Amino acid sequence: MLPSSCSVTNHKLGLFNRLITEMLAIYLPQHQHSFFSFKVLFTVKFLSFGTNLIKPFFCLKPMLINVLVINSLLTLSINSTYALNTSTVNVINGSAPYLTYDGGITKADSTESLLGITLSDGTVINASNDESSLVTPIELPSQDDTYASIQTIVPLPAAGNSSYPRVNIIDLLKAPYNYFGDDDGDGYDDVTGEVIATASGDIGVKWENINGIDVTDTVKNNAYSKFIECDSPYKLTLTTSNVELNTVYGEPNKSSFMGSSHSYYINPKVEPHVCYAQPSPLYDDGSSGVGMLYDGPGWDSALIDWNYRGYPSKGFKINSARNSGNYDGESSVYKNNFPSTGSNGLYFYLLLAGISPEAVIAANGSSISAVEGGNVRLSLSTGITQWENDSTFLFNNAIMYPYQFPLYGVPQKGLKITLNGPRATSNDKSFSPSTFRLYADSRKSKILYEFKLMRWYIPTDIVYNDILIKGDLSASQSKGEEACRRLGKGYRLTGMYDLTYDVFKEKWHGIPPTDNYTHRQLSYRKDGEWVRGIMNEWGSLYNNNVFSDTRNYPDSDWVHQVYGIEDPLPGINDDKNIRIPSVNIYNGSVLSRPNVSYLACVSP
Repeated sequence: MLPSSCSVTNHKLGLFNRLITEMLAIYLPQHQHSFFSFKVLFTVKFLSFGTNLIKPFFCLKPMLINVLVINSLLTLSINSTYALNTSTVNVINGSAPYLTYDGGITKADSTESLLGITLSDGTVINASNDESSLVTPIELPSQDDTYASIQTIVPLPAAGNSSYPRVNIIDLLKAPYNYFGDDDGDGYDDVTGEVIATASGDIGVKWENINGIDVTDTVKNNAYSKFIECDSPYKLTLTTSNVELNTVYGEPNKSSFMGSSHSYYINPKVEPHVCYAQPSPLYDDGSSGVGMLYDGPGWDSALIDWNYRGYPSKGFKINSARNSGNYDGESSVYKNNFPSTGSNGLYFYLLLAGISPEAVIAANGSSISAVEGGNVRLSLSTGITQWENDSTFLFNNAIMYPYQFPLYGVPQKGLKITLNGPRATSNDKSFSPSTFRLYADSRKSKILYEFKLMRWYIPTDIVYNDILIKGDLSASQSKGEEACRRLGKGYRLTGMYDLTYDVFKEKWHGIPPTDNYTHRQLSYRKDGEWVRGIMNEWGSLYNNNVFSDTRNYPDSDWVHQVYGIEDPLPGINDDKNIRIPSVNIYNGSVLSRPNVSYLACVSP
């Protein structure tokens, strides 16, 4: 006699058999026109005539009843229209084939996902959700990240891709990559499990740094090297032709991808620091071809072995966040930061790594006072490093020299710093050497950049000719000195050292100079006197909108092209004519006989 549990099971089986009988009585008359597959007929026959054979086992495995009931109901519920027959035995309604480089976690099943990337922390970004740009790049999650940390569908040479930076899609399907995937199992040999799917098309990558230089070969040869942080953000472009994946069986058995391209902008994760301080680079060696403002020590030259490297200067290279404050000797230019000279309305950019301009402003505020000294403030904002010009040379060479006309410079997001201080119309024109510090954090615990203004300049609209005393140069220069002293304590008439390089003074003394114009470099003192000036640091100052082909500093007061200097130039005067020694602030050249010149004053 069966146990009580088996009796209950036997009772339920009887009810189940009656249920099957009733369902068949209803189902068969209504579907006599339908063709039943072997699978359906076998299931029905089994349920109608074979259930008594397994009665003794129902009490052993009650769960089996549930499995049989569910399977039987699911089988009987199949509409004969969709039943499998001998002509459709290999057709499966399921998912389309795809590509995957991480075992199915990330599926490239669309053009956007085919052009996707995966970061080292598993973050997946594709063409449809990428929001990166030159000004809002993706920041990598780890300081240890390398080029290889950014995974794409294109395998690296280390993974066996001898065709890098491209790859044929069909080569990705099998070993060593095994990038083919199909959730239905289509595309594989039923016996060996080998991939039998086919594919057409190819996909490639291109790496560029912020300067537009193609560094794909660097990635190819050393993918596990770190990014050069001061050349970021990097631009990673994936480009695919029309791509198609095909399987023999399955429905759908094909995936198609339209040819397309997408670029990602990427910043490495590094400690915050300043890479360059960039005043206007116009008319340095790289932008003028022959050089009006020659590249000096500390200046990022756009030439390599006198050949243009492909992009303009980035400005002054920064060696340290701290400023030594010692300006004695030429070697001091490597120990101090730009600028040491200033004038109202001049501005420059800090090109940053590891921190955004917005973060610096958030930590410091948009208006900065000096930590020592006074009467000069800094205004902080964000900007793009390009400089307006109307240069004929740059226009004529715009193809040969990219980034030149009508905006000169590599377009890069930077922290724009504008000097606000005394000018000719100010009530308080006083100045004392002023030190400024910017911090990388709001607690002011990490110095990002420090510099000290040692000299302050006020250009005026006073015409030097109007104060000349005919036939007496020294008396005329004394009048100029007097006009500067009236601006306030400490102001004096600019000398050649204050505006430009001292080789010109050697030139007028008969010593051949090393060049005809000025050098781009920081100021320093020799034997207690300054031997570099404002043009050495800031470049071309002339910004008159009507006559000048530069618009370097449109808010400054350097609106005249020629300014007189105090230095006497032997041999250029006679008893009848006075030749006014002056400096052309467009290119730094010294003039002995200008038509007209103006006064510029400096303190101290």
